[in-house]
Amino acid sequence: MNYELFVSLRYLRAKRKQTFISVISFISIIGITLGVAALIVVLAVMTGFHDGVRQQILGNIPHVLVQKHGESLTDSAAVVAAAKAASPHVLNASPFVSKEAMLLSRRNVAAVNVKGVERQNKIFRQSFLTESGGEVETLLYDSEEAQPGILIGLDTATTLGVAVGDSINVIPPMFTITPFGMIPKMKPFKIVGIFKQRGGFIDAYF
Repeated sequence: MNYELFVSLRYLRAKRKQTFISVISFISIIGITLGVAALIVVLAVMTGFHDGVRQQILGNIPHVLVQKHGESLTDSAAVVAAAKAASPHVLNASPFVSKEAMLLSRRNVAAVNVKGVERQNKIFRQSFLTESGGEVETLLYDSEEAQPGILIGLDTATTLGVAVGDSINVIPPMFTITPFGMIPKMKPFKIVGIFKQRGGFIDAYF
């Protein structure tokens, strides 16, 4: 009989005079068992929650951003090539343009972050879209429409009260000086798709 089993039986199979001690020991063991079980369940839930949040957030935004202080990054091709060659763990690197702007519809206005990407930058998959007017890549880059295409998040679309096929105006923080004062620049876009990535702020801010 090993030591652990001897000690367990010593307290669980007590004599009549030690019945009360045996009951207390049994209750203590049950309490410890329930406490450890609850801790394991909580840790499992928190681990799953952490992995889910990390996948939703880090799976939708770049892990590393390379920017040039005070000016635009003009040699993006060289930076992308250097990033890919820096480590075998770099799965992808692509240039994009990012700017704060306002989206204006007939019903409402929303502050968003507008991103412009090149065709080979596969940041959006068709499966992300809740609604689209066709093949997104074609609508964004090969469309013969007068207005260029744009993708917006589901929460942003709800705020603006728009759907696929509607037109919205993008207003960047740039102004044109006229005899009547400073007038904000405005460019119309046609909504070709609405996406939902379950990232909270991503659906509301893009």
